[in-house]
Amino acid sequence: MISHDKLGDKVIIIPRGESLKKYFEPRFVTMLSGQTVSWINRDTVSRALTSGEPDRLISDNIFNTGLIPAGKSGNVTIRSTIGNIPYFCSLHPSERGTIVVISKNENLLSNSERLRSLDSVFTFRDTSERDAVRSASERHFNRNILLKIADRDLVKIHNKILTFVFWDVSGFSALCEKIKEHPVLVVEFLKEYYAKATEIIHKYNGVLDKFIGDGVMAFFGFHNRRDNHASKHAIDAVNAAIELKKTFEKIKIVWLDIWRNKIDDDDNISIGLKCGINTGNAIVGYIPTKERDEFRAIGTPVNLASRLEKKATGNQIIVSSYTKEKIQNQFSIKTILIKSGEEIKAFEYIHEYYEVIGKVVV
Repeated sequence: MISHDKLGDKVIIIPRGESLKKYFEPRFVTMLSGQTVSWINRDTVSRALTSGEPDRLISDNIFNTGLIPAGKSGNVTIRSTIGNIPYFCSLHPSERGTIVVISKNENLLSNSERLRSLDSVFTFRDTSERDAVRSASERHFNRNILLKIADRDLVKIHNKILTFVFWDVSGFSALCEKIKEHPVLVVEFLKEYYAKATEIIHKYNGVLDKFIGDGVMAFFGFHNRRDNHASKHAIDAVNAAIELKKTFEKIKIVWLDIWRNKIDDDDNISIGLKCGINTGNAIVGYIPTKERDEFRAIGTPVNLASRLEKKATGNQIIVSSYTKEKIQNQFSIKTILIKSGEEIKAFEYIHEYYEVIGKVVV
């Protein structure tokens, strides 16, 4: 047993098992200069940790733990300036982690200081990780957009004004139940819908965030250098929603004929593509973890866009007041008042939202 009173201010686990590339748990640790970090070796073989560049096997001598036997712990007091300290196991160089030395206690950091700290954590030093991020980015970005974005922007955490869009297929659960004996027909429909969604999102300079069941999440404005371009990316987002709505109707007509040939109750298949859109300030960037790396956007504006999609019915495109302000000169908009008892969860102060009817005819 390892005595807890012998452990440092920060504790990191060296996990069991071998892999081509393994990270310590947690992979990133933030701490103050002068604090002590402890590594607990849960593996069955010894470890020896050193700071430096793992891909080049170069130690910078900021710290060396010496040998940490299996089942034991090793401590090091970090006396370093503020910044990012990568480290690795000199016996097993594929195992690695990062220590981030910050200026003051995390709870006392301002939002801007916290963002700078995150930026330090997720800005990779070695080209192999940077190239991996760029390769993964091609799943999210149109390649033409990638050419406009500097490499450093892909691996930084940003605080940006973006427009977030959620799509969902209404009536999809009922459809799946009706044709449950023919699952391949559901999968092939989703593949076509996903392909068209990705194509249209990229066409309007958007970033594909993820597929969620029968839903799609995207955001617009990441490649814009200034936040005063919010109107442009909000308009791009709504144009993408309108085009995908029209495209979905064409896809649906073809697939309705296919599905109706497989079931008896052919009059009750009804699906649509509903959509929720919101514009606001959020944190966005690549978040690398032990299991997978994801390009993510997080924040309250993302949650509101998701909530608005759930308020939409049929083929509605619903936008918030924040998006409406950016697009109202370009699109016909209908106001929808929120009835008592139908408030948006966590956004009860919002009393109305808006349906996009179509483009303004000049």
